[in-house]
Amino acid sequence: MSWWNDLWLNEGFATYMQYMSLQTVMPQLDIGNLFLAVRFRALEKDALNSSHAVSTEVNAAEQVEEMFDSISYEKGASILLMLNASLPGDQQFRKGIIQYLKQFSGFNTVTGDLWNSLTQVEVSTQHQNVSEMMSSWTSQKGFPLVTVSRKGDQVTLTQEHFLLTTDNATQTSSLWNIPVTYVNNSCSLAPECRQVFTLKTKSSTFKLPESVKWLKLNYRNTGFYIVHYGDEGWAALKEALSNNVSVLPPEDRASLIHNIFALSRLGRVSFHQVLSLLNYISNETETSPVMEALLQLNSIYRLLDKRQEHGLVARMKNYILHHFGSLMDKQTWGEEESVSKQELRSSLLEMACGLNEKNCTQHAKDLFKQHVESNGTIRIPGDLQRAVFSVAAQSDEDWETLLEMYGDATYDAQKRKMLQGLASTQNTRQLAWILKAGLNGEIIQTQELPLVISTVCSGFAGYLFAWDFVQENWDRLIEKFPLGSFAIQSIIKSATSQFSTQAHLDQVQGFFSSLNERGSQMRSVQEALETIRLNRSWMDQNLSTLQKWL
Repeated sequence: MSWWNDLWLNEGFATYMQYMSLQTVMPQLDIGNLFLAVRFRALEKDALNSSHAVSTEVNAAEQVEEMFDSISYEKGASILLMLNASLPGDQQFRKGIIQYLKQFSGFNTVTGDLWNSLTQVEVSTQHQNVSEMMSSWTSQKGFPLVTVSRKGDQVTLTQEHFLLTTDNATQTSSLWNIPVTYVNNSCSLAPECRQVFTLKTKSSTFKLPESVKWLKLNYRNTGFYIVHYGDEGWAALKEALSNNVSVLPPEDRASLIHNIFALSRLGRVSFHQVLSLLNYISNETETSPVMEALLQLNSIYRLLDKRQEHGLVARMKNYILHHFGSLMDKQTWGEEESVSKQELRSSLLEMACGLNEKNCTQHAKDLFKQHVESNGTIRIPGDLQRAVFSVAAQSDEDWETLLEMYGDATYDAQKRKMLQGLASTQNTRQLAWILKAGLNGEIIQTQELPLVISTVCSGFAGYLFAWDFVQENWDRLIEKFPLGSFAIQSIIKSATSQFSTQAHLDQVQGFFSSLNERGSQMRSVQEALETIRLNRSWMDQNLSTLQKWL
C-alpha cells in the first residue's frame, strides 16, 4: 500500500486469504461458518453512522491506529469474497490476483491498482469493469439495503443506505454497484441454481422466467448487503422453512436470521415478525443458523438483564430453552472430532450454562471436578472448556483452583479460556482483583486486559464494575495501549455496548468529553455513543412487544 488509507489492501486481502486457504487446505475445519459470522459482525459495525469507508483519508497518528478495525479487515475480506463470487469461476479472480502481484512486486500500490489488474483479466473474457463495480464499495462507508417487491413475474429491487441512525447522517443518497444473486423455490441449493442481476441504480426491474413461490436473495450470503422481502416475501420464506428446514443452504438460513434481526433494529419489521421467523428454529440442527440465532437472542437477553427487566429476563430464558432445549440436551460432553459439531456444541452449552440450566451446570461441575481430582488426566474437551471454566468460577473454591491452573498452564489457547472463566465470576472482590491484575501485567499479561474486560461485562455484577474501572484507570490504559488502537477500541466497546438508558448515555458522553487528549473524537467513542442511543431506542420501542409475545 502507498499510504494508510489503503491499509485494507494488506489486511483485508490477508483476512480473505486466511479463510480461503484454510477452506482449501483443511476443509474439515469448516472455516466457512467462522467467515460467515465475521461478515455478519462487519455488517453490524458498518451499519453505524460512525463507520468509515474501506479506503479513507488518514492525517493523524490516532487515525492510523483506528484504521486497524473490522472495516479494514473483515469488510475488506467480505467485499473480496463478493467480487470473487460475482466472477465466472475462481480462476478469473486468481488470474487477476497473480497479475496484480507480478506487476507490482516490490512496489507500493493503491486500491485502483488491484481493480485495474482484475479488470484487465475480465476484459479478455468480455465480462465486467471491476473498477467500476468495486469503487462504490471502497470509497463510501456503509452498505446497501435491497428491498424486494414482486408483481407476478416482475421483480423490482430498490437500494438505499442501510443506516441504523439518521442522527447527523451523511451519504444517505449513496448508491452501490451490487451483484445481486438469487435463488427460488424451484432451485435453491446447488450453485448452478444461482442467478445474478446487477443493480447499479436506485431501482431496477427484471422478469422471472417462471412463476415462483418465493425468492431468496444473496445466495449463501456472499454479498455485503441486507435484504428486506416485504411482508409477503417474509411470510413465504417463513412458510418454506416451517415446511422443510433444508429448503435453503445453512448459510442462507443464517442470513435470513441475521437480516430480520437487523431489520428489526432498523424499524422495518416488528419484533413479532422476528419471533415468527424463529418458529422454525426448533427443527434447526446446522451450526451457522443456530449460532446466529443464539448470538442475536443473547444480545437482547443481556440488554434486558442490564436494565433489570426481571420478568422479561425470565421469559427470554424460557423462550431460548424452549426452542433450543432439545438440541442442547442432545449434546455430549466427551471428545468430538467434527469441528462443525464442536462449534455447535460449544455455542449451545455455553448458552445453556450461562442461563443456569441445571443439567448443563451439573455436567460442567462434574467434569471440572473429575479433571481436578485426576490431576488433569481426565481431559476437558477444548470446545467445552470455556463453558466448564465459567461454571466452575461461580464457586469461590473452584475459582481459586482455576486461578492456580491458569498460573501453571502453558498452552495459550487454554489459558485464555481459563481467563474467561475467571472473569465470569459474579464475586465483586474477584472481579476487582482480575481487572487490577490485568492492568498490572504480572500474573495476567496486560495484552489480555481487553478480553478480561469483555468477559467481565457479560455478567450483571461486572458490567458497571468494568465501566468504573475504565474511567478510573483511563490514563494508565492509554499509557499501555496507543490511543485509537484495537485494544482501546475493544475496551470502549465492551464497557459501554450494553448500556441502554439516557443516564448511561450522559455519563459516557460526559466522561469522554472531559478528556484533554483527542479521546472524545475517536471513532470508537462515537460508535459507543451511537450504540447506546440505538439500544435505548430499541428497548423503548420493543419492550411492550416482548411482554406480549415472549
